[in-house]
Amino acid sequence: MYNLPLNSSYVKNIPGSSPEPLPVNAVIKNFQQLRDAVIFAPLGKTSVLAIGASFTTLSNAPSPAPPVEIKDKTIILIAEDSDQCITREASLSGPFFEVKAGGKLSLGQNGSSNRLILDGNAVSCSWPLVTVNHHAELVMNQSAVLRNNNSGSTLGGGVKVEGIFTMNGGDIQNNIAGGGGGVYIAPSGHVEISGGTIGGNAAREGGGVYITSGGSLRITGGTIGGSNKNTLTGSTGRGGGVYAFSFANIFMGRNAFISPNNDVFLKGGTHIFVEETLTGTIPVATLTPEFYPVSASIVKLVESDPALTLAVEARKFAVTPSGGKNYTVSDDGHLVVDGKVVKLASKNDSYTSLQAALNAAAVFDTVYLLTDITMSDPADTVSIPTGKTITLSPVDTHEKKILRGASSPFGSLITVSSGAALKLTGGLGSLVIDGDKQQADAALISVKNAWLEINNGVTIQNSNNIHSIGLGGAVNIDCAKDAPALTISGGTIRANTAAFGSAVYASGGILTISGGTIEENTSVNPANDGSIRTEDSSLILSGHAEIRNNEVRGVYARKGSLTMDGGLIKSNASAGVYIDDDSSFLMTGGEITGNKGDGVIVCQGTFDMRKNARVGVQNGGGGV
Repeated sequence: MYNLPLNSSYVKNIPGSSPEPLPVNAVIKNFQQLRDAVIFAPLGKTSVLAIGASFTTLSNAPSPAPPVEIKDKTIILIAEDSDQCITREASLSGPFFEVKAGGKLSLGQNGSSNRLILDGNAVSCSWPLVTVNHHAELVMNQSAVLRNNNSGSTLGGGVKVEGIFTMNGGDIQNNIAGGGGGVYIAPSGHVEISGGTIGGNAAREGGGVYITSGGSLRITGGTIGGSNKNTLTGSTGRGGGVYAFSFANIFMGRNAFISPNNDVFLKGGTHIFVEETLTGTIPVATLTPEFYPVSASIVKLVESDPALTLAVEARKFAVTPSGGKNYTVSDDGHLVVDGKVVKLASKNDSYTSLQAALNAAAVFDTVYLLTDITMSDPADTVSIPTGKTITLSPVDTHEKKILRGASSPFGSLITVSSGAALKLTGGLGSLVIDGDKQQADAALISVKNAWLEINNGVTIQNSNNIHSIGLGGAVNIDCAKDAPALTISGGTIRANTAAFGSAVYASGGILTISGGTIEENTSVNPANDGSIRTEDSSLILSGHAEIRNNEVRGVYARKGSLTMDGGLIKSNASAGVYIDDDSSFLMTGGEITGNKGDGVIVCQGTFDMRKNARVGVQNGGGGV
């Protein structure tokens, strides 16, 4: 028995604790002491145990092996005077604690900076860190952490709940399970979350929380977020935050917030019940129903509170797009198709037309794609207004497309007007500009005395410019000679076709490419083309830019200049680089290799090779 004088600082911030000395107190230095202290704690009483050192689950040869069972008594575990950690040893496959009927376990201390940590040590096992049986209770406070537990394909990475779990604070993080990476709620289980974070967990279903039929979750504060993941899809979608099985119950109130990057999957018609005015960050949750009937009810009110208005609360939720359509929750709580396709950052307004949003945008603004956009009519195409710098990005972690439709307009889908600028970025997801191999007589994007920037997460693909003198498959540039026209730092331009410049055609302008990949582009005129073709332009290649595996020459430069101090030009047809009509090529770095023909062909112009530049062995031709 470890009866030590009570230090009142152990209990002063624990809700419901008595200022009087508690019957059983112990400073714990190993797992055997912890087991003994719990065993000898009096039934029907509350005992405070202060963890005074970090130790493993098998330290001091505990017998029998964990779990420590708590029944018909209340145990409060806190860290004594600094962070303390109990760590799983490789040979232990069971939980650390099993709270049985009549038992209550409280972890951590509100108001304390001393963390009490239960660490699974990433050891493959078949149990959560804590199991809470029927008629038992777990309380988690501000300074508690449950982390790094790998329960494999079983249910519950951090906690499995058949009784009651109250989370006032703390962190459940980086746990793995078959269902409920952070928390698994069994049919009789109920979880109350008012503070803390469930984040960074992973599971096949329910990266953060899994609720089975008959279980319930009430969240009024804290956050379910921080990149919980569904390992079945390898993404944060379909129950990344919460997976609610049929007839599970989810109640939300006050400061409830489930990160938009971690959706709530509602299987078999499960609903969200709003019981208080929602004051958390909007959207308070992103809902993914198993089925998308337009008439389905998805959000309801708790009938006992007449002060709530469904029309107000329902609009605080977002819905995961499906089948190329965007959805929303209507004023009566039903799922409906939403015609809104884009959202402006500056106004937080949504629009049914991309062009309408561009017209309303601020001088410097971001337009977020809410769903895929198919352009099948000339009226669908858009122009970036003169004088505006627009960033185009998906709104979430999903892929968003701008697609040329089957009865598509023959012109460009996007025109960057004179004096405008367009920045394309994948943001947290990915952005695809896709020609869908539909016939057209223009590039997907046209840049006229303007500037285009392409960043990571962007793909421009499948353009089919069939015009006999078609200029540019993905991008066509027409700019003043010395004006910045194109910057590529990442992304991919692939599988496009045009007569001249199968990926990019530029007349004038400065083109700077420091990253990204240009690949698999082809031409109806391969003998006189390149994946990039420049006329009186300045092209600068550097960094990790790659021009590879194109069915045309890598670069065709005419009347302008090409500077290469990095990057790779590899495995292209006919030649790596073709210099024509008084163009100059200065190569101080990078590599040209493995092209199906010569590495560099100088027809009329100059080639100056210096420093670390390398022209390697080609596939069927000479170096220069």
